[in-house]
Formats: sequence, structure tokens, C-alpha cells
Amino acid sequence: MTDVTSASHTSHWGAYSAQVRDDELVGVAPHPDDPLPSPLLGNIVTGNGRARVTRPMARRGWLEDGPGADRRRGADEWVALGWDEALDRTAAELGRVIAEHGNAAVYAGSYGWASAGRFHHAQSQLRRFYGLLGGATTSEGTYSNAAADVTLRHVVGDADEVWRGATSWDVIGRETDLIVAFGGLPAKNLSVVPGGVTRHTVGEHLAAGTRRGMQLVLLSPIDDDVHADLRPERIRLRPATDTAVMLALCHVLVAEDLHDRAFLDRCCAGVDRFLATLDDRTPEWAEGISGVPAATIRELARRMAGRRTMITTTWSLQRAQHGEQPV
Repeated sequence: MTDVTSASHTSHWGAYSAQVRDDELVGVAPHPDDPLPSPLLGNIVTGNGRARVTRPMARRGWLEDGPGADRRRGADEWVALGWDEALDRTAAELGRVIAEHGNAAVYAGSYGWASAGRFHHAQSQLRRFYGLLGGATTSEGTYSNAAADVTLRHVVGDADEVWRGATSWDVIGRETDLIVAFGGLPAKNLSVVPGGVTRHTVGEHLAAGTRRGMQLVLLSPIDDDVHADLRPERIRLRPATDTAVMLALCHVLVAEDLHDRAFLDRCCAGVDRFLATLDDRTPEWAEGISGVPAATIRELARRMAGRRTMITTTWSLQRAQHGEQPV
């Protein structure tokens, strides 16, 4: 058995050194300068197990009977093909569909980040490939932030300003007095960066803020939705009831004259219509839906109005029925 060799690489979960023995990946070592490497790096090794698809596969029914309706779909067996045969069959089928139905009949909609970096971004590569064939039908938007992308255009004018101009974590850790996080602050999410990252620093910034006196309030049913050792205040609520708590918070702000009416009149449209809906959205009403005690909601609203507060919502909240409402 040969000695272990290593090679540097990167992924969405961070930079690392791949440890190889006899041409087989046997381990990964995080970048030595990463203060909080993601444990998700460990999945890179297990991802090379027996469950991995190593050769092109085709459904037996399609190989035997060609395209079209087939009751075996979903239960059919898969047949391994050689690369040359797979490429020839794929090219022939694409040529047939385009010739018979036009380029719009081809759906180039693979979704996902794939490997780190834009070159290995599956969707971008598919669209470039099909562009060389004359085009194809593609998807619009993503399930990651679809509701937010549409809704924010009507709230702030341009959703891109939110994605590209969000407050940085170092500023949050330095300037914020209170973070109210709907959906928590999942460490596993904060460790993932498109294109890869060498140093995971969010945990450091949050820890610095808490040492300074910053408080964290997490509204989530999951206890570990935060970096370890931050000791946040947890408000457990029923899944998908965040909007009820938000409306009750607004009710308290208006009922106790803690809102900035001059700002609302100057900068917002539809204020009177929205405020009129809050009369019945009391903390007691929200308690019956969310399970969060009415006294907790009232106390949180007063704290939020009395100090510099950052409100965050995880993308998970809009990946549900009526997910546009919390946005």
C-alpha cells in the first residue's frame, strides 16, 4: 500500500486538502487557516461510496421500446452504457426531438449548485450547451428564494439590492444590539458559499457581538439552528407560523405607539390598508396559532423597538405553502 498523498481543492463547504491512497480518496483536511471549518466536508469522502453513479445509465424500457409512454417508468431497471454509446444515443435523441418539435421542446432545466465555481455550475453549462444547438426551454428563478425574489421587487424596488447589498456579518457583530432570527441562524447554512470559501468567519463575528453584549433571539423549532456556544434565547414555535408572530409584533408596535408613523407615511405605500388588518392580530391570537406565549411576543416587540435590531429570515420560510407571507 502506498503512502497517502494530498492535493488542495475547494468546495461550497470550504477549502481542503484531499488525502489519496492508491488512487482512492480516503480523507479530507480543512484549510489550516479556516477558524471554523464545516463538518460537511466529511461528506466528500462518503460521497465516493457504492451509492455513487459511475457510468451512464439508461432505462431498459427506453432502450428496448424507445421514447413515449411506458408503464414501467418509475419501477424500471437501469442498464449501464459505455460513454460512446451514451453520447451517440443522447445526440440522436436530441436531434430527433428538435427536428420533430423544435428547440422549445427540449427542457434544459437541471437545477443545483454542482461543484464549487461557476464553470461546474450545472445550469450554466446546460444553457450554454443548448444555446449552441439553437436554444431550449429553461427555468426561471429558483426554489431557494423564489417568493422573496418576486415580493421584494414590490417592497424595495429591486430584489438584487437585497442580495448584493445586505449588511455584512462583521458590521452586524460590531453594531447590532439584538438579532431576531426567524428560522434561526443554522450553522450548516452559514458555512456554505457559492464558489467555495477559505475562512468561515460568521461564527467569529457572532461571538464577538455576543461578547460585546449583542443578544440573539432565535424563532425556530430546532434547537441547533445556531453556531455552538452562542447561547441564544430560543422561542420555539410551530413550523410555518412565523407570519402570525410577525403580525402580532406589528400589532404591539402600533398599539403601544412604538412605530415610526412619519417614516411609514413618507416612504411606504398601502400603510393604512396594512395597519387596518392588525386590529385583531393580537399576541393572544398569534399564541393560538404559533404556540408562542402572548407575553413573550409583547416583550420581544418592546425590546426590538428599544434597541438597534437586525431581523433575519431564513430562505426555508419561503419554501413552504404561502411562503411569500413571511417575506
